[in-house]
Amino acid sequence: MSRTALLAALSAALLLGLASSFGLCLQDDAFISFRYARNLVDGYGLVFNPGEPVEGYTNFLWTLLIAGTMALGASPLLWVPLLGVATALGALVVAWVFTPHDRPAGWLAPSFVALNLGLIMEAVQGLETALVALWVGLALALRAREEPGDVPWSAAVAGLAALTRPEGYLLFGLLEGLGTLWDRRWRHRLRAWGLFAGLALPHLAFRVLYYGDIVPNTFHAKVGHSPDQVRRGLAYLADFALANPSLALLALAGVAVTLRRRGSRRDVLLPGLVLPWLAYVVAVGGDFKPTWRFVVPLLLPLSWLAAEGLAALPGAGSARGAALWVLLAAAGLGADTARAWPGFAREAALRREVMDDHLLAGAFLRENFPPDAVLAIHAAGAVPYASGLYTIDMWGLSDPHIARREIEGMGSGTAGHEKTDYSYVFSRSPDIYLPHSGYLSDRPQQLLIPADFPPDFELRYTQRSVPYRGRWVNLYTLNEGAPPPRGSSPQRPDP
Repeated sequence: MSRTALLAALSAALLLGLASSFGLCLQDDAFISFRYARNLVDGYGLVFNPGEPVEGYTNFLWTLLIAGTMALGASPLLWVPLLGVATALGALVVAWVFTPHDRPAGWLAPSFVALNLGLIMEAVQGLETALVALWVGLALALRAREEPGDVPWSAAVAGLAALTRPEGYLLFGLLEGLGTLWDRRWRHRLRAWGLFAGLALPHLAFRVLYYGDIVPNTFHAKVGHSPDQVRRGLAYLADFALANPSLALLALAGVAVTLRRRGSRRDVLLPGLVLPWLAYVVAVGGDFKPTWRFVVPLLLPLSWLAAEGLAALPGAGSARGAALWVLLAAAGLGADTARAWPGFAREAALRREVMDDHLLAGAFLRENFPPDAVLAIHAAGAVPYASGLYTIDMWGLSDPHIARREIEGMGSGTAGHEKTDYSYVFSRSPDIYLPHSGYLSDRPQQLLIPADFPPDFELRYTQRSVPYRGRWVNLYTLNEGAPPPRGSSPQRPDP
């Protein structure tokens, strides 16, 4: 076995070992895609609630892949994490294939992919982030090599990225704009633009015609326009750098090297993609998860920049100096991973516990309430998926009213969990309200009613604590014959 093949096999083994160490710990957001996929397979369309076309997901292609596994009779709880790990391995393959190995620093770049716990955790949690990282790295690598007369495969990959997440449009715009400015061969890129449009525009037309908007409903729910959001985005990037110091410092050096050198299209594309993308992450306010899922799509470009930064360090021009720097960087990367792993393991254990609890609560609702009951819940992932009930998403990811509501201080709270409208939710008279915390306990538990709930909530709803499979389920149910909500007419949905 060649040295390259041996190192590639070792890096793949490290990635798989880290993935297996986290176990089955699906993120609640993954179940939103599961529910859309199941409704599609069952003939209701790509909807969260049948009859209500709202785009409460941001991963069209990933959701279609999930629907494909369901149509074949496979359980998404098993196969979607495997699909995620496979895409993470695909990103690692791209890193090995397209990293220049003519100098020692090139051997280290794929290691930043293989040992990135954010990438691996996102993969095992059933999310599309690793697939986006694969598309971003592959599109950039192909665009850096394309010449007139070549098939513009980078545009096709960017089109797949746009089908996977809306940031694919940003990817294509940056790669084409920067790449074309570098060599100014505009006419030769017409095929590329046509290829991208052929993939992305039909989906955009579907979004507008089916959902009635040019962006997903989740964009309205999560993104505001305030200084608080920018500050939160800056803190998000700072936390990423502190958690990944070896990658961040070397990539920063690589940005300085490539911006100064600009000796090839690749030198222009690497910083030209990374810097605007990071500015976009700041503008949208980052994310609440400690996996850096908004930065992980840039993992391959960052790794390649880190290799450039490593190769430019003092003394790295000699064989001995380069080997020394590679060993030091590898030691730093290993230390970063070892230091971060306990925190990620705790995150995996928490997600596993939340997943199990939500699935248990969903099974309870399915078994104890009629199929036309209406559920109101904040974390509208695993519980609605397992219960199959019509659900009012109280954080608004699949609810246009809540998503478009203007609130004060947007950007100062937890990303993606800032908007709600309790008066609106309970004006729809849901049969069940399952609280965000305290819904499962080892003994009956008295729930606290939030101060900003409607004043007549206690007149219309009663708390119940019901034993189920060795636990107690604590929830509120609508009183029989409850009066309509004060000050408004009932807006009960028709499941």
